[in-house]
Amino acid sequence: MRNQQTALSAGNMIVIGIGDDSYVVLTPEGVQAASRAIGTRVDLFPGDYTVELNGVGQTVVIQPLEQTSLAAGGIIVMGTGDDIFTVLDRSGEVLTTGSLGRNRDLFPGTYTIAIGDIQRTVTIQAGIQEVFTEDQFVN
Repeated sequence: MRNQQTALSAGNMIVIGIGDDSYVVLTPEGVQAASRAIGTRVDLFPGDYTVELNGVGQTVVIQPLEQTSLAAGGIIVMGTGDDIFTVLDRSGEVLTTGSLGRNRDLFPGTYTIAIGDIQRTVTIQAGIQEVFTEDQFVN
């Protein structure tokens, strides 16, 4: 009887962004397969995964011996003090928060940024950092 071996070829993926946030890779069952910093590659077996970045998920298909790249943009609210800004999706659900002066990476899309009761809409594009000032959130 021969000893047979099966070789599995992994693929890999990377999220390229503006800042230093982390992304999470989930299996179809919702189990965390990996967590990496933006700009750091992760090897994965072929298949479908969900990549979450600051509350936003994107589906990716990993192919053997291929690299899959996802690109993010960023949002930063410049200001002083200890205020935080909140990022909401179109339905008003809170996705993430950030400190003034600190970038938050987001997948491309339209979001609402809020400080207190004042909100602004922003469209995030891959590779671009949208910059707001704290003054834009004053009545």
